[in-house]
Amino acid sequence: MKKLLALSLLTLSLSVSADWTHRELIDPLTDVDTSYVYSEANGCSTYRCPVIIVRTDGNVVINFKKFMNNDRFFRYFYRFDKEKAVERYLTVATDGTAGFVKDFEINNGFVNKLKTHKKLVIVGYDYRNVATTLTFDLTGATEQLNKLGE
Repeated sequence: MKKLLALSLLTLSLSVSADWTHRELIDPLTDVDTSYVYSEANGCSTYRCPVIIVRTDGNVVINFKKFMNNDRFFRYFYRFDKEKAVERYLTVATDGTAGFVKDFEINNGFVNKLKTHKKLVIVGYDYRNVATTLTFDLTGATEQLNKLGE
């Protein structure tokens, strides 16, 4: 186990640009690239900051770091810069604190918008229909997102 841990630490690379961080990870057993890029929500000062994560496989995860729902989906809105807000549903992660952006949105340029805009606002609604607002500064996102799949 110690050898596996040491090997996995050797395959970890970290790159930071503004509030966006690229974590290069290679699975030591399969050599599969499992890298990701993430950013914490603006204004967070605790160790449980909400984050947005873009994985090398194209999945986008929004982790609210608080229980949102344990159903299959929960409602959210997102808005890039001053564009019109878009209402969609996130597929709930196992622990109910995060959601996956659906393939439909990813295929319609969600990740590209992260690269070309300055600000992203996300409003997620929990099981009680209480809104949680997250704001992300997209400065530096392009540089880090372009490292995925290199």
